[in-house]
Amino acid sequence: MNNIDPKTVSSFGVEWVRFDQEALGDAKHAFLFDTYFHIFPWDSLPEESEGFSMGGGSGRWALMVAPKVAKLAFIDPSPETLSVARTKLAQFPNTVFVNAGVSDLPLAPNSQD
Repeated sequence: MNNIDPKTVSSFGVEWVRFDQEALGDAKHAFLFDTYFHIFPWDSLPEESEGFSMGGGSGRWALMVAPKVAKLAFIDPSPETLSVARTKLAQFPNTVFVNAGVSDLPLAPNSQD
């Protein structure tokens, strides 16, 4: 079952190219991340943990998650979005980029922490 609308994927690609959130200051970015993810038990992750960002957008959350996991899969159906994320996450070699949608099942069962 394909759950991808090409027009929606294209519009998000254009959105993240135009509004990549680079102007968001570090302190504001950290505040928003902590507010959004405050219930996540980061301290209990295994040392070799794997995580993912599905529909990762500009990569703003992935930028904060990548240093906390051994491997991060950044998954998005938009090639333009992946381009923005590759630039933003270039300093994290533990990040892999996957051009896929959720219905493509890009992750193996029970592979994520």
